[in-house]
Amino acid sequence: MNTFNVNTSNGAIFGKMVSTSSNFSYYSFQGIPYAKPPLGDLRFKDPQPLDSWDGIRDATKEGNPCAQSDLLIQQKLFFGDEDCLVLNVYSPKLPQVNLKLGLLLPVMVWIHGGGFFSGSGSADIFGPEFLIQQDVIVVTVNYRLGILGFLSLGTEDVSGNAGLKDIVMSLKWVKENVISFGGDPNNVTIFGESAGGAAVQFLMISDIAKGLFHKAISQSGSCLNQFACTSYEDDPIKNAIKLTELAGQKRTEPADILNVLRSLKAEELVVTSQQVPTFEERKRDAPFSFAPVVEKIFPGKEAFLSKKAIELIQSGSIADVPYLSGYNSKEGILWLISLRADRLHLKTLNENFQYFVPMDLKLPIDSEKSKEVAKEIRQFYLGDKALDNETIDNYIDLMTDFAFLKDIVNSVKLHRAKVTSPIYFYRFSFDGDYNFFKKHLKIDHKGVSHEDDLGYIFNPSMTKMATTSNDSLSNETRNKVVKMWTNFAKYGNPTPETNTNLNLKWKPVTSDNIEYLEIDEKFHMNKNPDADRIKFWEVIYKKYGPKF
Repeated sequence: MNTFNVNTSNGAIFGKMVSTSSNFSYYSFQGIPYAKPPLGDLRFKDPQPLDSWDGIRDATKEGNPCAQSDLLIQQKLFFGDEDCLVLNVYSPKLPQVNLKLGLLLPVMVWIHGGGFFSGSGSADIFGPEFLIQQDVIVVTVNYRLGILGFLSLGTEDVSGNAGLKDIVMSLKWVKENVISFGGDPNNVTIFGESAGGAAVQFLMISDIAKGLFHKAISQSGSCLNQFACTSYEDDPIKNAIKLTELAGQKRTEPADILNVLRSLKAEELVVTSQQVPTFEERKRDAPFSFAPVVEKIFPGKEAFLSKKAIELIQSGSIADVPYLSGYNSKEGILWLISLRADRLHLKTLNENFQYFVPMDLKLPIDSEKSKEVAKEIRQFYLGDKALDNETIDNYIDLMTDFAFLKDIVNSVKLHRAKVTSPIYFYRFSFDGDYNFFKKHLKIDHKGVSHEDDLGYIFNPSMTKMATTSNDSLSNETRNKVVKMWTNFAKYGNPTPETNTNLNLKWKPVTSDNIEYLEIDEKFHMNKNPDADRIKFWEVIYKKYGPKF
């Protein structure tokens, strides 16, 4: 194995050369630490600066995934480690001694999804080769997840959002070190999917992330999505109290809670935390128990999130950088997995449509208004039909809108009113050979599921999908998507006037319309995606709540 040395601000590392099936080679540096391991007294705390090391550190293997439970993709109740604050850097070429700044490459920093409780930046899913062939540098990041990354006790030591602060620390590392790998620290694009897409938007509204990136992409995720906040958003310590109770050591004071939770093994913490949401909350697809939260402000300490996300966007506290956002046409196919696990799931939902009443409307279950909203949702999506196997596509549309679309579109509209930089929007409806989620979990249902777009940007080897397909349309689609994403990283425009060869012009969103690119067999522009469904939710919020 050929190895190559690079000097970082903390010490030297050696990586390797990777050759791909398409006869393309790139430099790979994996498992690079960017902060101190958050162990012992550092558990739950903000990330701490990394100590330097002597000698040359091995960066030829993946670092640890963060401790987590992932029953969907990895299908494991627990795996990973607390010593996990590492990142990977992939570069098509290393800099020469006298390389000038103008020759440095754009940098794309990937933030993985997984509901803020699972996932990693591993090359098993996020193989970088297609992006790198377009002359960009790709960085993938691991950050703390679930209770280890998002416990909030409302104290200065454990204020919350440690996982998001990990990402900020990784971006500081990129700013300081990426030039050593041939990357331009003044041209950094953050991009992510699902919770990663929400994290991108959180970074855009956080004061402590300002100046660390220059462009942003959110795929199938917004900081306004219901999953992107805790189930006790206004008093997150309730989740921590319940967790100590489940662990057999109930405590109510923050200091006592912290002592108990630091005494438990990571596996016990992660597994027990899965039991914190009530049965009713889980049936309602309620927000996760440990997720981003508004922090208390302490003197001399910067909060990652000082107010609710919607308040920050409405106030104009959002990075004015080129932004690309969008969603998949049938995100709700994701919930077909629930039907595999529970054949009575649809029957349960059909008997109580209040499960589909968004929690941010703050309508108590069984209140008259909650029942009214549930009735309106049922009528809009089902009419006089029941929710059953015959109306499964209605259910998919409902979950697409309820869990993702309504908030993604709302955030773009609010965002558009506050910035001058262009915003590009897309709807991904191409159903081909590289649909990641459906291929990996062997789902045979028409439409583009949540996570399906990943196979058109990365080479996810864990799915056993071939790098090349006999379907020329699938290959062409992937090539176009990769080209547009890397164009955006280079120029802030996915279809610039020069260097494109795409034969299309992606128009930005305007103040009057959501101009969007339909990513299908033909790639074409349109206006206001799924407009009737968006309008329905706008009316619901206007009638019953303050959000829209």
